Amino acid sequence: MDTRFLLRWAVAVVLAVIALSLVLGFFAISPPIGGTLGIVLVAIAVYLLMQRRE
Repeated sequence: MDTRFLLRWAVAVVLAVIALSLVLGFFAISPPIGGTLGIVLVAIAVYLLMQRRE
């Protein structure tokens, strides 16, 4: 098993959980901020997935 691959997955999962809780929290407070944050976080996640494929 490639340890760097596992480490990246662990970081991605942790970031996803934090992002999810942040987005849900922001949606409860103010949807515009939560929505913007959500879009940015999704873009970052997609970028990381593309990096992983290389």
